[in-house]
Amino acid sequence: MTPDVEFRSVSKVFGDFLAVDDISFSVPQGSFFSLLGPSGCGKTTTLRMTSGFEWPDRGEVLIAGRDMQNVPAYARSTNMVFQRWALFPHMTVAQNVAFGLEVDRRPRAEINKRVGEALELVGLSEFSTRKPRQLSGGQMQRVALARALVKQPKVLLLDEPLGALDLKLRMQMQLELKRIQREVGTTFMYVTHDQSEALTMSDRIAVMNKGRIDQLDTPQAIYDRPATRFVASFIGNANLIPVEILESSDTDAKVSAGGLQFNVPITQRLTGNGGIVSLRFERIRIGPDAKKQQVKADATVRDVIFSGSSITYVMKLAGGDIDLTVEAPHDGTSSPYSVGETVAVGWDGSAATAFSDEQNDG
Repeated sequence: MTPDVEFRSVSKVFGDFLAVDDISFSVPQGSFFSLLGPSGCGKTTTLRMTSGFEWPDRGEVLIAGRDMQNVPAYARSTNMVFQRWALFPHMTVAQNVAFGLEVDRRPRAEINKRVGEALELVGLSEFSTRKPRQLSGGQMQRVALARALVKQPKVLLLDEPLGALDLKLRMQMQLELKRIQREVGTTFMYVTHDQSEALTMSDRIAVMNKGRIDQLDTPQAIYDRPATRFVASFIGNANLIPVEILESSDTDAKVSAGGLQFNVPITQRLTGNGGIVSLRFERIRIGPDAKKQQVKADATVRDVIFSGSSITYVMKLAGGDIDLTVEAPHDGTSSPYSVGETVAVGWDGSAATAFSDEQNDG
């Protein structure tokens, strides 16, 4: 199938700043696609070039197979949802949602029907006569979403739309957005710097770094097998352990760290003798469970952080200068280890990923 969005060797420069650097990717029809990265990485510029609010200096942007060169924003089959909802305060919810259809001079019967369907989709049918000031932040975001979807765009563009919400509401809205996307089947192209948002909602994620795409894959593949050191450090919580590379092949490497030797998968061919191993906090076992792991050592507890569902330990491996952070589930049936206590830790080498020192880490 023709992708709904396609970028072909696209670059964008603002003065002396290269915002987007020769990126190519495609967004499959009906998918939830996220652009993820830190501030200044080029993700919003990429979204704005999709919408027509910015123009590429080089390369092609296609929507549904059609080149968007010289096609203005209003003529593209896209619509945008912003972080700030930009609702008209003097209009009711229904009037806000109907606004775009009225500008397009759609028949009144069609407008009423589509507005009703859009409000039902976002769960706001009973709020149709309220003004924005009578709504919560989450409800206003739903109105903005309904207003964008009511025009039935080919691609819905969302620029950090949950950033103004508190944490609990943001988590609820993540699930709602995914439900709505699946229900309507519209392609969502979503920009965020929040890794949990991208992992929760996306079918595919493009992780951007300094204007380029470091990795484009499924959420699980990006989390389990980061392609670069930048992705490993940006997605999730990971220990970055300095290692000596003893041997390497196209698929794995034998490394040494703190007197321990173990095999680790790689995603890029290693060069040189020095490297870094990325090991997720939750992939390390502590106490009796550590004895079942491939790599085992003793470690001293330096700090204990309780966070409800889990306990985080900051530890130092015995006989070396390697610090580890370990996240252990808290089930309420046992007491946490104490600062100064020596405890066994262990992990499976296949749960880690190795990178060369020479590889760009962002």
